Amino acid sequence: MVRRRKIKYVNGAGRTHTLDAIKIDVSSGVDDQVIDEYLDASEDDKIIKSKAPDIRRYLEQTEKMNSLERYYELGRMLQFIDEISTNDEDRKQTLKRLFHDLKIRKTLAKDRLDRYPERAYMLAKLPKELVFLPGLTWSHWFDILEYPHIFQNRVVLENIARRCSDERWASGKTGRLRGEIQKVNSSLNSAPS
Repeated sequence: MVRRRKIKYVNGAGRTHTLDAIKIDVSSGVDDQVIDEYLDASEDDKIIKSKAPDIRRYLEQTEKMNSLERYYELGRMLQFIDEISTNDEDRKQTLKRLFHDLKIRKTLAKDRLDRYPERAYMLAKLPKELVFLPGLTWSHWFDILEYPHIFQNRVVLENIARRCSDERWASGKTGRLRGEIQKVNSSLNSAPS
């Protein structure tokens, strides 16, 4: 007996595809893992679609809110991704599917659609008292979170955030923060593991 299910799938770029999601000859003793993976993916899409309206509403209602507070809270809302994504690539795909479902082009520009949600998700992994050190903004954190080696090394990350706060480093291309982060990142990359 063959089981077949056609589905419409919208990829992260917004293109709709009709797929033969499963075409399995169950009498041939197919591995249950294939079926389980398909069912898990279907469940993931249901979870994403259930979360999308609340996240869209939040983004629409907080357009004028302080950016750091806004994206920290967005990151807290995105923590559900841990339940359905087991690695970095899965997380990125989940975020793309979620933000495509949101249809929020007005509240989050296309260039920000790919990177902002992931950085917000990462930001919410940090202790609130660290995130909201005096003088730190969303721009500061965005610059810091661009460097995965720094994010993964909490001692280094906390040191940079505290120095940035204490010494009032500016963020952006011309600010001192970016130069300091690049030096630290370079030393982390060259350090023996």
